[in-house]
Amino acid sequence: MRKRDEEARALRTEVEALKQGRWPLTQLGALVSLGVLVVTVVAFFVR
Repeated sequence: MRKRDEEARALRTEVEALKQGRWPLTQLGALVSLGVLVVTVVAFFVR
């Protein structure tokens, strides 16, 4: 039983490490959209 607990703990640690390494896609998408909007507005007024 102890070996199983150690394996579960190691797996949880690995999953938590993977979660921390994820890209924040929602925030990244919002920033890209904002950047496109700024470029579009600038291009509209420069023209």
